[in-house]
Parts: sequence; C-alpha cells; structure tokens
Amino acid sequence: MMSSRPEDWDEPSGLRIGSTEMTRYGMKEQEMKYIADLIVSLLEKKESAEQVKKKVVAFRRSFNKTHYCFEE
Repeated sequence: MMSSRPEDWDEPSGLRIGSTEMTRYGMKEQEMKYIADLIVSLLEKKESAEQVKKKVVAFRRSFNKTHYCFEE
C-alpha cells in the first residue's frame, strides 16, 4: 500500500483517476473521452510523459472553476 505524503503532492509518481473530481471541474463525457485518449497515448502508443503532460496542462487550463451540486 502506498502512502500519500504532502511533499509528494506536487510531483506525483502514479496515475490517479477520479471522475468525481473531474466532474467538479465541469468536465463531461467528451472530456472524459479525451482523458482516456491521453491515457492511451501514454500507455499504448508510448508517447513520452513530457508530451502528454503538456497536453494535460493545456487541457486543464480551461477548467478552472470548481462546481458543486448547489449554487449560491
């Protein structure tokens, strides 16, 4: 079992898939498919981690508001 240490949060060493968290950022089915494509690019197509990371960072920039099940 791996433990989560605060000093490791900025440089993760694994893959964490949390659809609930993605939904909170406003992502829907289309975005989930893109995320799946990114995973395939890395694991099956052997695209470099740096290339995929650049795509992830660019993709994530457009989702900067957290959504909850209630609005003010």
